[in-house]
Amino acid sequence: MSNSDFYIQNMIETSLEQEDFSQIIILLDSLPSKNIRRALYLLSKIFPNKIEITENEFKFIKCILSNNKFIVVQSISDFLRAISILNFNDLQKQDISDLIFQNLNILSKNCDFELNILITKLIEPNKFFMQVEKFKNNLDDYSRKYLLDFIFYEKEYLENGFNEDEINDFIKLLSYPR
Repeated sequence: MSNSDFYIQNMIETSLEQEDFSQIIILLDSLPSKNIRRALYLLSKIFPNKIEITENEFKFIKCILSNNKFIVVQSISDFLRAISILNFNDLQKQDISDLIFQNLNILSKNCDFELNILITKLIEPNKFFMQVEKFKNNLDDYSRKYLLDFIFYEKEYLENGFNEDEINDFIKLLSYPR
């Protein structure tokens, strides 16, 4: 680990101990874009360190997931993997789901498996297509392909809320959006 990694990790750990999440955001935001990738990876190794989170920790997660400067880096997948262990309440699940789908065009380029895990944890199978429907007009070709792959790989999850004909209809909708 480099000296800058030690410095960043120490700053993150200190801020987490003090529950001063704004300092972590300031730190991440002040880094050159090439260093954000490493910093998010380091953050993901130590946060979260529990399954239940406070409202401030939830706001911190939302801040990370809503900042384009953070979600464009490859290590956002590490962050998604890290937060997928959390027990979110229903309102938090909806907020995070909305953020994921609002940013699906970006997130789907750097995440697949980690994003799949988080989506299946956040969204009830019978509500998945409603979530996609809500954001379908904002999807680019890459995110449509991601969703088609999601349907293929997570078919068992979706079958808990939909029959095969409904799933196939949705595949057609995503395949031929116009």
